[in-house]
Amino acid sequence: EARYPWTSKMKILIDPAHGGSNIGHMSPTGILEKQLTLNLANEVGKLLCNGAIVTLTRFDDEDVSHTRRLDMAAKSDLTLSLHWHAAANPNVHHIEAWTRTSDSEAIARFILQKVGLETGEDTRWKPTMNRITHGTRPVVILMCGYLSHMETERGIIDGTMISAVARGISQAVLTHYSAGVGR
Repeated sequence: EARYPWTSKMKILIDPAHGGSNIGHMSPTGILEKQLTLNLANEVGKLLCNGAIVTLTRFDDEDVSHTRRLDMAAKSDLTLSLHWHAAANPNVHHIEAWTRTSDSEAIARFILQKVGLETGEDTRWKPTMNRITHGTRPVVILMCGYLSHMETERGIIDGTMISAVARGISQAVLTHYSAGVGR
């Protein structure tokens, strides 16, 4: 029996940003954003799969067109696009969510709250016209941390940062939607 009442209907698309020839940002020690987003997407997917129908835009290190991502987002109830930041200043570190609609804002703020509790990082929400948009379906672009920050990179290397972000995302999504807030 399903753990969450909306399991048969809730479709979540996880977009591990970049991939293939688009490496995204790189940490000082050479960790590539495209690999981190894929690792995180897989972990989030595992945590959500018992409570939702989860699809990833990519399962490998491959190029995925913007058009394909949009087409996939159009068939989902929620799209989470996962990214990592980098900055010239190595002291900059926080987690951000970017959204476009009020439905997106509610889940984005809840994700930030849960991820902030799990990671101990400051969080920021930014309204924006994000690239993955389709109608009024909720889309959250999550900047999961700064690869240029030494402590963040340490947490990525030892796995604690990826696990904490994944737990925060999954807790927020499952709680938000099982309570009927996002439906």
